[in-house]
Parts: sequence; C-alpha cells; structure tokens
Amino acid sequence: MSAFLKGNQDAEYALAIDDDDKTYDRYMGLFDVSGVPHAFIVGRKGRVLWQGHPMDNLDVVLGQIVAGHYDLGEAQNAARAGKLLAAYAYLAVETEEHDLVRQTGERVYAYGRNDPRLLTKLVRFILNNPKIKSPDLELAVKAAKRACALTGDSDPETLDLYATLLQHMGADEEAQAVWTKAKQGRRKGAERREGSPHMQDK
Repeated sequence: MSAFLKGNQDAEYALAIDDDDKTYDRYMGLFDVSGVPHAFIVGRKGRVLWQGHPMDNLDVVLGQIVAGHYDLGEAQNAARAGKLLAAYAYLAVETEEHDLVRQTGERVYAYGRNDPRLLTKLVRFILNNPKIKSPDLELAVKAAKRACALTGDSDPETLDLYATLLQHMGADEEAQAVWTKAKQGRRKGAERREGSPHMQDK
C-alpha cells in the first residue's frame, strides 16, 4: 500500500486495504462486477441502494436519497430494464423472431417507463442502429413521448431526439413543432445560467 501511495500523493479520496478481498467479494463479487471505478451507495440499514459507475448519475441518486425522494423499487425496475435492453439489442440485430423482439422491447419499456435516461437509450438504439432487422418505430415513439413527459417537455436533448425520430418517420410538421420546444428549452436554460436582466435588476 505504501508503494502505491507514493505515486498517488495527490489523490483526493479515501484509500483502504481490503483484507483478503473480503469487501471486494461482498460487493463486486455479489453484483458480478469487475470493472473499476465502481461505486455503491449503502443505506443506513446496510442495504445497497444503488451501484454503478460514479459518473452514471451517482450525484443525482445520492441527492435523492439524502432528500428522501429515492424510490428503491423504481431503481430496481430501471436496473432490470437496463439488463433487458442488452438482450433486446442482441435479439433485434441477430434474430428473425420479431414477436420475441417486440415482447422484449415492451418489457424494457415496462420496467424503464419512469427512467427518462433509459428510455432515450432505447429510442437511440432503435433509431440509429442500421443492423436492426425490423426497427420497432412504434415502441420508439412511445418511449420518446414518455421520456419527454418525464422531463416536463423541456429537456432539449430529449426533445431533439423525439423530433429526429418524427422526421425519420416522415412527420415533418410535428417534428418542427418539437424542435421549436427544444429551442425554447435551450433559451430558458441559457437565461437561467446567465441570469435574466429582470433578475439582475433586483
């Protein structure tokens, strides 16, 4: 450990020794994780509430937990949806069993219907992967609409994705209307960051 620390004197985080990999096996082994960095949020009762890459929404989840707004059941559903999304991606590209692909996609949506980030991943996969044998655009539209609703129809990136999907389907007028919302969202976001003249006068 001392040799390792000599080359990491500027580390701004706690370092500890794992005796015989007991902690590693208890967490990383239990969740079948090998990649690092990997973070775990453990609740007051010793239950793992969240686990994943530190850059994958860790701050948001931690804030929800501290504020008492975190829903473990929804988080577990989102985790199931994430695993099913990987299966869906394989089936959509590699098989001709369209009924199975559709059922798996619907299950991804059902488990992830309250997670806008997962829904947008589903939409991007369907929209952008040319290897899909039979793109389920109906599912993509449903997921995109839901993601927009969950973000209050105000997140520019989510709206852009939905508009691109609509344009891809030939619904140009509807796409333009959604892009207009995206532009408005960007304008409002810029005003919040910079401070509007009205707020500055106060």
